Amino acid sequence: MIIAVTGIISLISAANKTCLSVTEQTKQIASGDYSLRPENTANSLELYELAQAVETMADELDKQEKLRDDVAHELRTPLTNIASC
Repeated sequence: MIIAVTGIISLISAANKTCLSVTEQTKQIASGDYSLRPENTANSLELYELAQAVETMADELDKQEKLRDDVAHELRTPLTNIASC
Protein backbone atom coordinates (compact mmCIF):
# COMPACT_ATOMS: atom_id res chain seq x y z
CA MET A 1 0.00 0.00 0.00
CA ILE A 2 2.78 2.42 0.91
CA ILE A 3 4.60 1.61 -2.34
CA ALA A 4 1.44 2.33 -4.36
CA VAL A 5 0.90 5.67 -2.60
CA THR A 6 4.54 6.60 -3.12
CA GLY A 7 4.25 5.74 -6.83
CA ILE A 8 1.10 7.82 -7.22
CA ILE A 9 2.70 10.77 -5.47
CA SER A 10 5.72 10.45 -7.73
CA LEU A 11 3.55 10.45 -10.88
CA ILE A 12 1.54 13.44 -9.67
CA SER A 13 4.73 15.31 -8.81
CA ALA A 14 6.21 14.65 -12.26
CA ALA A 15 3.00 15.74 -14.00
CA ASN A 16 2.83 18.88 -11.88
CA LYS A 17 6.46 19.71 -12.68
CA THR A 18 5.76 19.31 -16.41
CA CYS A 19 2.65 21.50 -16.19
CA LEU A 20 4.55 24.22 -14.34
CA SER A 21 7.38 24.09 -16.86
CA VAL A 22 5.02 24.38 -19.84
CA THR A 23 3.12 27.17 -18.09
CA GLU A 24 6.29 29.19 -17.44
CA GLN A 25 7.56 28.75 -20.98
CA THR A 26 4.14 29.67 -22.39
CA LYS A 27 4.27 32.92 -20.42
CA GLN A 28 7.71 33.67 -21.87
CA ILE A 29 6.45 32.92 -25.39
CA ALA A 30 3.48 35.22 -24.77
CA SER A 31 5.91 38.00 -23.85
CA GLY A 32 7.56 37.68 -27.27
CA ASP A 33 10.36 35.13 -26.87
CA TYR A 34 9.29 32.73 -29.63
CA SER A 35 12.59 30.86 -29.60
CA LEU A 36 11.63 28.93 -26.47
CA ARG A 37 10.30 25.44 -26.81
CA PRO A 38 8.89 23.49 -23.89
CA GLU A 39 10.82 20.45 -22.75
CA ASN A 40 8.63 17.57 -23.72
CA THR A 41 9.34 15.22 -20.84
CA ALA A 42 5.68 14.50 -20.26
CA ASN A 43 4.74 11.18 -18.81
CA SER A 44 1.16 11.28 -20.06
CA LEU A 45 -0.39 11.66 -23.49
CA GLU A 46 -2.31 14.79 -22.48
CA LEU A 47 0.79 16.62 -21.24
CA TYR A 48 2.75 15.50 -24.29
CA GLU A 49 0.03 16.89 -26.57
CA LEU A 50 -0.04 20.14 -24.58
CA ALA A 51 3.71 20.59 -24.96
CA GLN A 52 3.42 19.82 -28.71
CA ALA A 53 0.62 22.39 -29.08
CA VAL A 54 2.69 25.06 -27.34
CA GLU A 55 5.65 24.26 -29.60
CA THR A 56 3.45 24.54 -32.71
CA MET A 57 2.05 27.85 -31.46
CA ALA A 58 5.56 29.22 -30.90
CA ASP A 59 6.61 28.14 -34.40
CA GLU A 60 3.62 29.89 -35.97
CA LEU A 61 4.18 33.06 -33.94
CA ASP A 62 7.83 33.07 -34.98
CA LYS A 63 6.85 32.73 -38.66
CA GLN A 64 4.34 35.57 -38.33
CA GLU A 65 6.92 37.81 -36.69
CA LYS A 66 9.44 37.14 -39.47
CA LEU A 67 6.78 37.82 -42.13
CA ARG A 68 5.83 41.08 -40.41
CA ASP A 69 9.48 42.15 -40.30
CA ASP A 70 9.98 41.27 -43.99
CA VAL A 71 6.86 43.18 -45.04
CA ALA A 72 7.88 46.20 -42.98
CA HIS A 73 11.32 46.17 -44.61
CA GLU A 74 9.87 45.87 -48.11
CA LEU A 75 7.54 48.81 -47.46
CA ARG A 76 10.32 51.00 -46.03
CA THR A 77 12.58 50.67 -49.08
CA PRO A 78 10.20 52.28 -51.66
CA LEU A 79 9.21 54.98 -49.18
CA THR A 80 12.87 55.83 -48.61
CA ASN A 81 13.47 56.04 -52.36
CA ILE A 82 10.46 58.32 -52.83
CA ALA A 83 11.48 60.53 -49.94
CA SER A 84 15.00 60.98 -51.32
CA CYS A 85 13.74 62.24 -54.71
